[in-house]
Amino acid sequence: VLTSTIRRCQAEMAKTPLFPYIIEVVTDTQNIELPKPNFDIRHIIVPKDYQSPNKSLYKARALHYAAMNSRLPADAWIVHLDEETQPTPSSIKGICAMIAEEEANGTCRIGQGAILYHRTWKKYPFLTLADNIRTGVDFAQFHLQHRLGMAFFGFHGSYIVVRNNVEKAVGFDFGPNGSITEDAFWALVAMERGYRSRWVDGYLEEQSTQSILDFLRQRRRWIQGLAKVSLYAPVQLKWRFVLGFNTLIWNLGPFATLYTLVHFFFGFQSNWWIRFLANFSFSSFMIIYLVGLKANLDEYGTNNWLKRAGWHIAQVALFPFFSLMESLGILAAVFRPVDGFHVVRK
Repeated sequence: VLTSTIRRCQAEMAKTPLFPYIIEVVTDTQNIELPKPNFDIRHIIVPKDYQSPNKSLYKARALHYAAMNSRLPADAWIVHLDEETQPTPSSIKGICAMIAEEEANGTCRIGQGAILYHRTWKKYPFLTLADNIRTGVDFAQFHLQHRLGMAFFGFHGSYIVVRNNVEKAVGFDFGPNGSITEDAFWALVAMERGYRSRWVDGYLEEQSTQSILDFLRQRRRWIQGLAKVSLYAPVQLKWRFVLGFNTLIWNLGPFATLYTLVHFFFGFQSNWWIRFLANFSFSSFMIIYLVGLKANLDEYGTNNWLKRAGWHIAQVALFPFFSLMESLGILAAVFRPVDGFHVVRK
């Protein structure tokens, strides 16, 4: 997977050579076969005995080591990619435009754009449809916060576009509590220190999980990690409040699913304001899924109207199953929390 991402980076930069680049590959082990270092590939291997001052773990530990040991100049710009996150021509153009604007006005804001999940659509159509909510959320709350310039909801771990001197100043050494969803923790710390964010036009591509069990474990990690960010991030309450409230509302998802199922099978009268909230919630989530579906279909190149109609029907028809899966992930976080950082198969 990592080799595929490296080759995709090289291929896309060859097709859209808008700026010089270097691929820094950060790993915890040498026992994997990767392309050899050369003029555009540099390896950063985190020593086994490395321990950050605050004893950060997992990805946060590796990122902090890389930030402190990278040979990139202070004015270089870094684009964070997970092992399966691959660039597209639109993202390269959008990142180039962003960097030019930020360097020209001297603000050097942190950028982030939308991520698509269609790359394994044919192999895992059900799980790809389930992840369309993630693209939809990018165009909803993430787009809103970056237009406002303040990352109230945190960042994705991928598609962070940040100047090297900013990354080094913030670091990723947040200790164990900041090591589950280190991206959101990092965002709030950066905002607290006066840095601001912005939207980046263009898409990156990722892959959905390969099993429902991994889907649930992924959601469980997010819930647990965001709860720790909301409680323990060393920032003012104003930065933690929005993320904490959003995480709390997310945790109420199973109650909404239960309400819908009971009302569907048994029917009962409820107060108008309960009906309004239920219908508003249902409509909002449906629109978010459909917005994510449209973006993935457009980028995937599905232009046949009959195929597009079929995918839309499938997205709507499977909505109850996706809601149930999201609810099970929340319940797992609440009633079966686990320590550690589960790495999903992709």
